Amino acid sequence: MAQTSSDITDVLIVGAGPAGLSAATVLARLLWTTVMFDSGEYRYKASKHYHMVPGYDHQSLMTYLGDIRSDLNARYKTNTIVNAKAEQISKIESGEHSGLFQITSSNGQQWLGRKVVLAFGNLEQFPDIAGYQDCWIKGIFHCQVHRGFEVAGCEMAGVLAVESDASLFKARHLALEAKAIAQRVTIYTNGNEALGAEVKDALAEWPQGLYTFNNSPIERLVKGARASDVDIHLEGGAVETVNYIIHRPKPVLPGSFVEQLGLELDNSGIINPGFIKVGGIFNETNVPGIFAVGDCASAFKVVVSGVNMGAFTAAGLAAQLGNEVPSRHGFACTAP
Repeated sequence: MAQTSSDITDVLIVGAGPAGLSAATVLARLLWTTVMFDSGEYRYKASKHYHMVPGYDHQSLMTYLGDIRSDLNARYKTNTIVNAKAEQISKIESGEHSGLFQITSSNGQQWLGRKVVLAFGNLEQFPDIAGYQDCWIKGIFHCQVHRGFEVAGCEMAGVLAVESDASLFKARHLALEAKAIAQRVTIYTNGNEALGAEVKDALAEWPQGLYTFNNSPIERLVKGARASDVDIHLEGGAVETVNYIIHRPKPVLPGSFVEQLGLELDNSGIINPGFIKVGGIFNETNVPGIFAVGDCASAFKVVVSGVNMGAFTAAGLAAQLGNEVPSRHGFACTAP
C-alpha cells in the first residue's frame, strides 16, 4: 500500500476501453495523475472491424485503442497503465488514508486513489442455444448499424426473438431495420407460443412474402460456409439458412464491484437495463467519489458515447479535485 502522499493517485480508472482512455486523456491535459487497469479483455476484440467512429471507420477496435494509448504514453507523463485486472475496490474508512479508495489488482499490487472511474464495460449473456457462441460475431450480429452494411442486398436475414429480444416490440424493430439490408426477413421465436402468436398476428398486416416467422424450437446453430451465413437447425429436422442473424444478448456487468461498493443499478429502460446508475453530466454514482462511464453505465453500448462520457466525467473530476486537493493551488479552496 502507498505510504506517502506522493504515492496517492488522483484518479484510479478500471478499464482501458474507449471510455477509460478518454477520461485518462482529459485528466492528463490538466496534469492530474491516473492509474488505469487494463485486463486485456474487450467485448469485440475478435471482430475485425468496427464502425461509427469518424476517421477509424471499418478498422480494428484494437487499432483505435492502440493509437490512443500511444498518444498517452508519448505525450503525457502523469498516467500509468497497469496490465492487470482490478479485482477489489474498497473505501478506507479510518487511519491515515481515510476517505481514499484502494484497488487490489490481479498481480497482487495495491493502489490508493482519491477518485475511481469504473469503465470496465459489460459482458454478453448468451442464450442457451447450441452453437450460438460459435456463430457470435461471425454470423450473429449484435447491431445492424455496425455490421449490416457489409452484407447489404443479401437474400435473407434472421431475427432471433429470444431472451433479451423476446418481445413483439423488439422483434418488430429489428425486423424493420433488417429489411433495409436484406430482401426478406424471418423472425424466429424458438417455441415461445405466446410471442409466436403475437408475431403471427402482427405479420398479417405487413407486406406478404417479405416477412415471415417460425416458432419451431431451435436445436442448434451452425456457421455456414459462406460469409456470415448461419444454418438454423430446427426441431423435426428442418434446416433454414440465413445470411446473418441479428440478436442482442443480455448485457451483464463483470466482476463484483457493484456488490463491493454498494452501487445502484438502473433497471428502468426497455433497452439493456441493469447498468450502473449515474447522475448528472459528470456520471457520478450513488457512492461519492465513484464515477462510471461507457458500456457499464449506459443503455447504449456505442464507442462514441463512451468517449463522450469519459471526457465529461474527467471534466467533473478535475473540478472536484481542484476543490479538494489544496496542494494543487496552495490553499484550501471551497466550491462557490
